[in-house]
Amino acid sequence: MKVCGLIRQSAAGALDDAEGVTSEQSSDGTAALWHGTQYPGQILDIAELERHGHHIESTGTEKVSGVEYDVLRLTMSDGFITHRFIDPKTHLITRGRDVRAAHPDIDPKKVEIETTWSDFRTVDGVVRPFVSTEKNLNDGKWIQTATVKSIRAIQSLPDRIFVKGATGEAFDLPANNS
Repeated sequence: MKVCGLIRQSAAGALDDAEGVTSEQSSDGTAALWHGTQYPGQILDIAELERHGHHIESTGTEKVSGVEYDVLRLTMSDGFITHRFIDPKTHLITRGRDVRAAHPDIDPKKVEIETTWSDFRTVDGVVRPFVSTEKNLNDGKWIQTATVKSIRAIQSLPDRIFVKGATGEAFDLPANNS
């Protein structure tokens, strides 16, 4: 199996369409994909964020849908701000809010977006959400839902592909024997 799609998009700032044709991505689109790799629970753990130039601070609590969440404000190294809501019972980040375009290269209009994470499962000792749903908080409309079917650790990917501005490349993945 080859991996290139999202890695190529986020690292090289290019988009591959269904036919494999590559087109340049806007700087906002590239930034959005890079932000997605930096959020807690993606590639980095929350404890690693400050080492990568991001700033974390508590902004107190906020009641959402009857639940009093602890709220963290994350300021990414490029100045982008997002908020993460920690569930008081599970201590997991189950909500996020930020102002951004959902898909900058399709519609650059920025709106307040809430992401909710659910269906948490432990994989290789790490608890991860298998479902994320985004909605526009300005009008309440659903934007998208992503459902992860499986997660597995891949030890053979070189670190260089996760560096902002890296050249996109395809990699052969080892067979999944599980």
